[in-house]
Amino acid sequence: MNKDGEPKTGVSEQVGLAVDQLPTSIIVSLFNCAVSVAVLWGHVSTTPLAVWITTVVFAALGRAAVLRAYRRAPLSHTPEEWQRLLFVLALAAGLAWGLSAWPAFASDSGLYTIFMAALALGMCSGALVANSSLRESALAYIISAISPFALGFLAGDGGINHALGLMMIIFVGALSVYASKLSKMVSASVQLRGENDALLLEVTQNKERLEQLAAIGEEGVIVSDKLIVLDCNTPLANMVESQPKDMLGKNVLDYVEPKCHDLVKKLYGQGYEGLYEIEIVGARGTRRNVEVVSRYGVYGGRNVRYATIHDITKRKQADDALKLSEERFRSLINSMEDGVFVIDLGYRFVGYYGNWLNNLEVTSEEFVGRTLSEMFGRKDAEIHEKSADIAFKGGPASYEWSLEWNENHVFYHTTLSPLSDPAGEIVGAVGVVRDITAMKQKELEIIAARDEAEKATLLKDKFLSLVAHDLKGPLGSIMASITLIGEDPEIAADKEFRDIIIKTGHGMVQLVDDILNIGRLKTGKITPVFNKVHAREKAVAALGRVANSADKKGVSLFNQIGADVVVNADAQLLEEVMYNLASNSVKFCRKGGDVVFSFEKTESEDVIKVSDTGVGIPPERLSHVFEYHTATSTYGTDGEKGTGLGLPLCGDIVSAHGGSLTAESVLGKGSVFCIRLPKSQSKH
Repeated sequence: MNKDGEPKTGVSEQVGLAVDQLPTSIIVSLFNCAVSVAVLWGHVSTTPLAVWITTVVFAALGRAAVLRAYRRAPLSHTPEEWQRLLFVLALAAGLAWGLSAWPAFASDSGLYTIFMAALALGMCSGALVANSSLRESALAYIISAISPFALGFLAGDGGINHALGLMMIIFVGALSVYASKLSKMVSASVQLRGENDALLLEVTQNKERLEQLAAIGEEGVIVSDKLIVLDCNTPLANMVESQPKDMLGKNVLDYVEPKCHDLVKKLYGQGYEGLYEIEIVGARGTRRNVEVVSRYGVYGGRNVRYATIHDITKRKQADDALKLSEERFRSLINSMEDGVFVIDLGYRFVGYYGNWLNNLEVTSEEFVGRTLSEMFGRKDAEIHEKSADIAFKGGPASYEWSLEWNENHVFYHTTLSPLSDPAGEIVGAVGVVRDITAMKQKELEIIAARDEAEKATLLKDKFLSLVAHDLKGPLGSIMASITLIGEDPEIAADKEFRDIIIKTGHGMVQLVDDILNIGRLKTGKITPVFNKVHAREKAVAALGRVANSADKKGVSLFNQIGADVVVNADAQLLEEVMYNLASNSVKFCRKGGDVVFSFEKTESEDVIKVSDTGVGIPPERLSHVFEYHTATSTYGTDGEKGTGLGLPLCGDIVSAHGGSLTAESVLGKGSVFCIRLPKSQSKH
């Protein structure tokens, strides 16, 4: 046994035996050295003697140092390290006595040489016994001590010397054989002793364990082998309404609820060691829930199964009652629209109640145990953590937040309150969550409607101002003309004068038509009827309507749209837009200018372009040409006056098609208007 009462390993025991022999080995080595010096003194020169004595002393000091270190701290090195160290010391001690061959052969008489050789053989015999547990150390000592003498005799003259050398070699061989056999005997003895110690330790521990378990009033202890009861304590017998002596030799399954038989057999068959729960039944039919902890050990020289049994019936009943109460509480909470959650001081969800997570398509397994950052992301978690910090300090917190989850945008209102333990320490927070998505959407709709109403009111005021201004001029001209006709009837016969009145009247009619169309678009009374429309035909119609005006101004009209180009649009409305854009381009072209219809397609759009080489649009006005509330109407190159509503009307028509109307212009070089329609599926 070691100092802790545990059995030593084989190597550790062998090292201990070798160390125990060190004091005797050191004393014998120094004593024999002293005797040898006394015998050889005066017959050998001092130099060999001095060198040899010094070597023996140093070898003895080294062994003494190791002996002291081992006794003070045997666990400072592993047994294998101590074994290697003892081998080195044995080799050093053997070499020291092998060095005695120097003064022995240097003596003035062969008698002294034989004396020293015999002494070396005696030291080897002692080393064989002292290192019997460590064969390598014994061999190292013997070979290193005898080899110099054997070689010295073999190198000498005469048959006697050679015989002595050969005998010493044979002696070394014999000692080596004895060393191996003796080492095996010691090893076997050490192993047997270790096994006995381990067995004794296990028996002692088992006895102590049984005594301790038996002393515990509520813990049952049973010892069994192949399901047969070998021993048990009184608490276990009380659990099954029996006596310990009556249980001996019975089958363990006799005391186990039948529904648990298969589990017990399976665990026994697998050699399971650990914790499990079963139900036992007493002699009077009383059933108990028990917790079993089992392991294997030795009992009476047999490998048996120990089991500690704890009655958990009351705990089980309490758990069942708590579970039922929790289920009722959860059912009540789940029937509420609001949700309840609990977080700890580490911002980790430890529970949730209610169905508010259904909108997020999150299960309880995905929710409970995750932190705010893991659930919502680091950025979105900050608003929750700031409010939680307020609750952790004892104050309530209320806030609104939104979440994007599976393409759903959900709005919530959350109220947080501190959660305290029975001692009054704050351990987390309880949150109540309400889905306010519908309310938030209503608020957004109200805000959007209010903004739209304000915008419409502003547009109406601006629009009425523009219309009043645009109607005032033509009406003034007509009234002046009527006044002149009344004063001078001959003027009525003037064709040019009549043309002016007619042109002015047509302008007013166009203005009224634009106003009506705008009103219809805004109220939804004009909606596009989509069909496959040949864009070239609509361009021909639009250019035909402006051909007269273009001829008068010397403007050339070009239609570069292919005959196979088909777009998805309302034919009448598309023609109206193309006409307005063509008319606008002719209006701002000088003599010799060009107006061109063309077409191109992108990955997502069909684009009809109306290009001109007119005067262009100033940059500060270009961004406002499609706005009703901005006065953008200007006179054409021949003094033509427009309503200022044509381009905004065109923009609304194209928007009703799901497209957009854009404009590019370079002042003095011309403009390009693009009708961008969603791409038609027809092949162009």
